Amino acid sequence: MNVPKPATGARAAPGWWIFWAAVWLCLLLPADRGLAFFGGAEQRMLQALGTLGLAGLLMLLAWRAGRRWRLWLLPALLFTVAFFVRMLYFGLIDFSGNAFTDEFFIHLSAESVRVAWQQYSWLFLLLFAGLGLVIAAFVLLPRWMIRPQRMAVPVVLLLSLVALAVGVRVTPEWQLAAATMRWFTPLSSDIPPARLSQWQKSPLIDLRLTPKSALVARSAQPPRNLILLYIESGGLAFIENDRHPDLMPNLKRMIADHGWIDHLHASGYITIEGLVNSQCGSLLPFDKDSESMAGSDGLVEDMPCLGDVLHAAGYQQSYLGGADKSFAGKGRFMQVHGYDKVMGIRDWMAMKLYQRKGTWGLSDVDLFEQSFKELAALRDSGKPFNLTMLTIGTHVPGFFYEECEPYGDGSERFLNAAHCSDQLIGQWVDRLQSEGWLDDDTVLAITGDHQVFPSPEMRRLFGDAVVDDKRLPFIVIGKNLPVPAVAHGASYDIAPTLLGLLGVTGNQQFALGRSLLKSSSRPDYFVTRYVNIWHEQGVGPMSNDVQRPCEANVGVPGLSVLSPCERGELQALLLGQARTLSVPRPRLDCSQPDPLMASIPLDPEQPLSVWVGSSEESSRFTRQSRRVETTRPGLYDIGFRGDGELTQRRYTPVSLLGEAGLQAELTATASTRLVLWRAPTADKTVSLPDWLHALGVSDASSGVLLHRGVDDSPLPLQRFPAGQPWALDPALCAGLVAEPEDARAIGSGQ
Repeated sequence: MNVPKPATGARAAPGWWIFWAAVWLCLLLPADRGLAFFGGAEQRMLQALGTLGLAGLLMLLAWRAGRRWRLWLLPALLFTVAFFVRMLYFGLIDFSGNAFTDEFFIHLSAESVRVAWQQYSWLFLLLFAGLGLVIAAFVLLPRWMIRPQRMAVPVVLLLSLVALAVGVRVTPEWQLAAATMRWFTPLSSDIPPARLSQWQKSPLIDLRLTPKSALVARSAQPPRNLILLYIESGGLAFIENDRHPDLMPNLKRMIADHGWIDHLHASGYITIEGLVNSQCGSLLPFDKDSESMAGSDGLVEDMPCLGDVLHAAGYQQSYLGGADKSFAGKGRFMQVHGYDKVMGIRDWMAMKLYQRKGTWGLSDVDLFEQSFKELAALRDSGKPFNLTMLTIGTHVPGFFYEECEPYGDGSERFLNAAHCSDQLIGQWVDRLQSEGWLDDDTVLAITGDHQVFPSPEMRRLFGDAVVDDKRLPFIVIGKNLPVPAVAHGASYDIAPTLLGLLGVTGNQQFALGRSLLKSSSRPDYFVTRYVNIWHEQGVGPMSNDVQRPCEANVGVPGLSVLSPCERGELQALLLGQARTLSVPRPRLDCSQPDPLMASIPLDPEQPLSVWVGSSEESSRFTRQSRRVETTRPGLYDIGFRGDGELTQRRYTPVSLLGEAGLQAELTATASTRLVLWRAPTADKTVSLPDWLHALGVSDASSGVLLHRGVDDSPLPLQRFPAGQPWALDPALCAGLVAEPEDARAIGSGQ
């Protein structure tokens, strides 16, 4: 192949400069359009500078590559990664109004990709087309290669580094890296004793919770039943918005006729938060390094929540949802907190009920129909009952069903979905009333799990005022209802308030929740995920900084607006409660004969087996906040802290084993890990990365590997083939939970 001789000056190769200007624009445009939704002119300028610095560094790599074609792969690869991150950044903001937050990691799954393809197929096509064109240009670029003048390289390097330093914190790559570090950094629950004594006097939080093991509760005589409906994204302002006055007339009428209080302030941003906080009367923190509830950690098993109190009072309880109940551990949470029956999409599919084309989860039409069958079964149990339900129709991008009438001319998908949800809820409530389900012995409560996402689409449809208004409705339909003592509350007040409406009494307490039927010493102050509300005015975001010392703070917190440091202390206290009232994580107990055991069956249909002492762990592996079946090929790893406490159970599919982040975690210093490699069946070939081979993992055969990273180098300690049981020797165990220098000595003797 004849390659033209490189030109010696810029004038001889104008295509060179045009190309790099195009690279800069390709990287800038998606990031700038995403930032334009909520960033100011200054941030956009910094974004442009940071992108210019990145493009300059890529150009320097191209200069370094010269006519060596293989070296061009590095700038091409770096551009591909940066372009993908920036298109993802734009798509996330367009979908939810936020980019790389905790919710991004929670929702990162194959199902999310499928939904994204349905909603943003044009963006995917644009991404692939853009990558194809630019990579093709990279292949042809050496034809236009110019030799830079002697001083050009240091000048471009200096200018690129300065531009990158000035604007790097606004770039999507930096934001993704920072968010990843936050996600994998465990929260701290430490708080000085002097401050703890002050918090014990605070009217905001009850630190002395009765554990569930000591819970005593009694139903009213005669008992009252509960039907509780969570509306997906069911914000009050969204329902009552002025731009589309006839969008949700049924709910608007119910709020006018049965709005028990003016509103509730939403405590959470996503569904799992809305459910857990409203059920348990708290702002439950998520211990992110273990995917928390998805792996059955942090379930606050001994914290009395709504379902626990009703269970203690003799209630029969069912939860019906159309979505996957395994996501974020939602179903498991309900099961350990008093619900006798928990239904999700897999359960409905087993009953020959399937999701409709273009949607996900069981449709709200079918969900409401199934609710009447469930109500009949609950009534036949002879016990008072609680039926809790969650809709999915108004989850973005919105799902419309053929049983509904479209909104207006039917051109707006989400408006059609919202209008449809309103029709279905209205018909459901009418049927409940006509069939006698809402007689004297039953209370119906309707609220939202959270407000709509602050995405550009929602802001276009409803305006900033509606989207930023995080209030939720609290509709209560029943007879002879008591009168509320206050005009508004927060969603963590739902559990104690519902218990009061049902007449259920007991010794339960809630960290933040207060019954809205009673006056309390709590000031007109609500701490939520979004902002703190002081006399109905937002006073700043909830702090995520729980490590900053607060020695300068004096007095009882909560009698005035909390400082950022005090908000951090409050979060630390809530985290401490959650950990104290959760089942402790398993720990390596080296005094046992077999502190750690594992086995990978030869039969690919059989799940693998892992035991930490007496705790069976194989059913608790997760990926992207969902449990996985351990029959799947791939890498299963369990991490332990230096003191032997289990910190993580994770599954990585074969296709993602080349991720650099995975290698860094598996070879982390002073980290004990049990690694189980389940190879694909014999008829499937796989090529593992070199670093896995260095750990002793082979492509074709399954096996068990135990190692501890020392000085950033993995130190294999034991290997065992598949098909045979493996157990950790207690003597070796004692070394693994010792200090790193002790582990080094043990490793040298293997």
